[in-house]
Amino acid sequence: MTLAPFPGPDPDTLTGLVWHHAWICLRLGHPAAYAKGAHLLPAEVTDPLQATLVRDLTKRELQRALIAAITVAGEELRRTDTPAAARLVPMLSGLTSAG
Repeated sequence: MTLAPFPGPDPDTLTGLVWHHAWICLRLGHPAAYAKGAHLLPAEVTDPLQATLVRDLTKRELQRALIAAITVAGEELRRTDTPAAARLVPMLSGLTSAG
């Protein structure tokens, strides 16, 4: 039995999955469903993600990792979807100043 391929993801769904590499995989021509192309991403894409890893569970460390994740996500959105970046980056950045 042959299974039908997954349909292509829409941009709004991809914006919601930016943490899952789906957007970047699609942009670079790799499989995006379930982040199956994540291992194919080049170092210039994956290296900045190292800063998003949480090293301990202190408030300061969690906030640092969150800021790093927002920064990486914002940079990718600015490259690929300027209107979404204009809407989302300020909201996401506001999460880090809420105390």
